[in-house]
Amino acid sequence: MPNNSRHQILFYPIRILLYFLLFSVLLFIIGPINYPINNSAITIGYLLLMNFLLYKGYKKGIIQGKLYTGRYRNIPDNTIKWILLFSIFLLFLRIMNGAQTSSISVILQKIVQGIVAPNEGYYAKLEKTHISTITYFLMLVSPISWASLPLGIFYWKRLNSFYRFLVLFLILGNIAYWLMLGTRKGLFDIIIVLFFMIYAAYPHLIVNNKFKKKLLIGYVICFTLFISYFLWSGMGRYGTTDINDVGDSMTYSFNPIYQDVPQPVVISLSMFESYLCQGYYALSCALEEFSNGNICFTLGFGNNYFCANLLERFDIDIIQYTYQGLLLEKYNIDPYANWHSIYVWLANDFTFIGVPFIVYIIGYWFALIWKSVLYRNFYAIPIFMLFVQMIAYSFANNQILSFSFIPFFFWLSLFIYKR
Repeated sequence: MPNNSRHQILFYPIRILLYFLLFSVLLFIIGPINYPINNSAITIGYLLLMNFLLYKGYKKGIIQGKLYTGRYRNIPDNTIKWILLFSIFLLFLRIMNGAQTSSISVILQKIVQGIVAPNEGYYAKLEKTHISTITYFLMLVSPISWASLPLGIFYWKRLNSFYRFLVLFLILGNIAYWLMLGTRKGLFDIIIVLFFMIYAAYPHLIVNNKFKKKLLIGYVICFTLFISYFLWSGMGRYGTTDINDVGDSMTYSFNPIYQDVPQPVVISLSMFESYLCQGYYALSCALEEFSNGNICFTLGFGNNYFCANLLERFDIDIIQYTYQGLLLEKYNIDPYANWHSIYVWLANDFTFIGVPFIVYIIGYWFALIWKSVLYRNFYAIPIFMLFVQMIAYSFANNQILSFSFIPFFFWLSLFIYKR
């Protein structure tokens, strides 16, 4: 393989993710929302530094990092098939648990309702406070359910027609589940998995312009549908079906340079900016508090929701000792409703001086795992997608350790142990 093609393949994942993150930073700078921040230069400089160190860590991992392949390239097909079969069972269990019923007709009604009125499913999910035994069981087996889609897509060619049908069913079933809950993030996760796993399974497509154009059409269709649903569900959360009414409900002040732009365009762009950039506003506030001498340290328990929720079971409120608690008190930024970015969450334990080192390490390990995926290391495939999500949601929170804590450490431990 020519050196240029090899370089494109090795650096493809980080290049795509950095394009996305830098776009979110650019939107934060020139978007229509006027965030009330006093340290814009420091905040933007910090964000650019984080992305730069992420790339530097990745480059170091590509050039000097070890390659974990071993004898785990040829996993028996039966292993993958059992994972797919068990995941179908778990999917039905998740859907019934989410719908709180086993009635097929009621579940179908809820899925349709999630399309027509996504806000109803979303608020019903928020109002659900009881955690059932099924929920705990699903958490326990989440490493399997999480790995099913990446593995199914990656090993597509090795599967017969029946198991390929199961993979397609898993994709459609997960789409139906997230529609039922009115959750946009879950749909975006599926798009991310499809995008990265297709290229992971067939890396030659990265340098094949003919096939890239064909894939691009599919991705454009997926993103167009997602953006349409994003705006539709966003309007639902504001209690309207008219995008012009959303502007009246927004509490933000708008940048005057957008005054001649049509209101529907400004409001649509504002909805995207609010989703992608509100975490950067929280970051700017946290950096200001840090510069004023407010340093948080939570003994490793305050950098993600999973550990925070775990401590709540023992009547320990760790949030009050974090930047999230401080921002709630001083800036009315709700830790359970607003994004804070991964950097603020990590700063709860590593401070804003230590976070750059953690980001560098994340980039380094991401490179090691991607190289192992290219060499068909079975155990690298699920953890690769978890790293992709961790980096992609840097604008939001410590996504993986908050909501995929068990799968992350399960697959990372297996990957390291089996290297």
